[in-house]
Amino acid sequence: MAVEVGPLSEEALRRSGLRSLFQRLPKAALSFPKRPNGLPLLLKEGFFERLLSGQTSLNSFPASDVSAAQGDLKHLSFEQLLLICQGDPPSLAGPLAAFWASAESLLYERLSARLGKTAEEAQLVPLIYGALQHVSALPPAEHWLLKGALLFLPSCEVKPLEETAAYCHSNLMKASNVAKERKKLHWEVQHCENPKDFKERQADRATGPRRSSAKGYPAPAPKPAAKADSDAPTESEYETDEEEPKPGSRPRVVSAGLAKAAPAPKPEAGVPPALEQLRKELAAAKAQAADADRVLQERDAMKAELASTKATEAAVQEELARLKEELDSAQASQAALRDELASAQGAEAQAAQDRAACEAAQAEVASLKEELASAKDSEVAVQAEVSKLREELESAKGAEAAQAEVASLKEELASAKDSEAAAQAEVAKLREELESAKAAEAQALQDVEALKEEAAGVQALQEQVASMKAESAALEAAQAETARLGEELVSAKRSEAAAQEELAKIREELVGAKRSEAQAHQELAASEAEKKNAEAAAQEELAKLREELEAQRSEAPARQEAQAPSVTRLATQEAVAAANAAAEEADRLNAALRDSMKDRAEA
Repeated sequence: MAVEVGPLSEEALRRSGLRSLFQRLPKAALSFPKRPNGLPLLLKEGFFERLLSGQTSLNSFPASDVSAAQGDLKHLSFEQLLLICQGDPPSLAGPLAAFWASAESLLYERLSARLGKTAEEAQLVPLIYGALQHVSALPPAEHWLLKGALLFLPSCEVKPLEETAAYCHSNLMKASNVAKERKKLHWEVQHCENPKDFKERQADRATGPRRSSAKGYPAPAPKPAAKADSDAPTESEYETDEEEPKPGSRPRVVSAGLAKAAPAPKPEAGVPPALEQLRKELAAAKAQAADADRVLQERDAMKAELASTKATEAAVQEELARLKEELDSAQASQAALRDELASAQGAEAQAAQDRAACEAAQAEVASLKEELASAKDSEVAVQAEVSKLREELESAKGAEAAQAEVASLKEELASAKDSEAAAQAEVAKLREELESAKAAEAQALQDVEALKEEAAGVQALQEQVASMKAESAALEAAQAETARLGEELVSAKRSEAAAQEELAKIREELVGAKRSEAQAHQELAASEAEKKNAEAAAQEELAKLREELEAQRSEAPARQEAQAPSVTRLATQEAVAAANAAAEEADRLNAALRDSMKDRAEA
């Protein structure tokens, strides 16, 4: 029994498979690797804690944080990478797209290492889990045939090929060079009791796109009815895919320059010339369609390459920004690494002391071995002496002195045996100490090698930090120059403001001077009017005096004749005095007005 899966979007099926795989595996733990001194290995551990715990989505992080965290992806586990790759990838090129692409690449590397398969075979696993949701019509099975092995679906593990129920698939879609987003998947899935006997079905022409003149593609010429059994194409030969080509996605007319002339087949006996001509036209149309597909594939490949180049350029720029932002964290890490280096040097000194102590212990063990060999030689001599004494004892059994000597010799022999046992125990103890010292020395050597490697890494990091410091110094110099120019600009603005204030004051003083000048003109006009009034009054007074004089003359002609000289002289003197007083008052007012105008002009 078999069912068909597809045609479906390969990318959508892969996303569905990753979600299904994530649900089957244990949840990702929020534990991250540490350094030997206990410090976190990840530079952005807080970033991944918030991301993996679901507190913050990937799209909510700043682009600088995403770029800085991209270098820590290589330290995450398979389950953590699988959790990150849930959902849909970013649609635009930038830091998020670069972060997502790096996470997916590392995910498939971890999956390949987990299964012991190639990267190409690891790419099939998410598709298998995605297709598993479309085979509910088949009997249940826990295995899927994967390139000569069985994929155990509940735990995503590979098992050797054996006789057990498993799903087996055949790819019905021909290989093509279309973009990743446009790829289709069309599988035929079977339930096999013995997957060893499964033979994959090859893709046929039934899955190819239909050539239809209604969509801008050359359609095959109709065949005569007489040749329907042998020459007419079958209906499956022109079956369509799930999607028809969209208008504008492919040229409606194939250029004649792209067509390659196919070799003309030899005319068969009894074949009408019209049928032969139709066959030639069909072959030419197929060649043109093949060339058009090839050109479209090349165009899609060039577009994909251009998009990849743009994404790479954006990623490089973001990487440069990330490196600059990591300068502070690298400086902080440098202090920690210096502490580690100091502790490593202390550990190396301790290892040297342990090595010296180990050598002393080895020398002492060698001395004890020599003493033990001497004790064994003495024991052999004692045993020989005991044997000799035994012989003498047997020859003199009745003597009490010999018996006492034998008892004494026995005691000495027991004491020698006790000493030998104690020496053997001491030797065993020394051997244990020697083994522990050797293990400590090996561990110390391993620690020294690890510390040397860390020191080399620290040196490389210091070189990188030095280069970053140089860049930082150049940046600080530029910032200082910018600050100096900013200060000069502020000073210029302040000077300009002071000049504006001074100009405003001058304008105010000018307005005041103009007002004072207008007031002086008014006062001058008033003084001139007063002067004219005074002159008019003096003239009136003089005319009045003249009238009085004329009246006196008319009233007293005689007296006038007698007193004429004195009266005339008196009136004339009074008129002259009044005129002089009026002139002096006018001069005084003019002088006061001039002084006032001069003072205001000076002010």
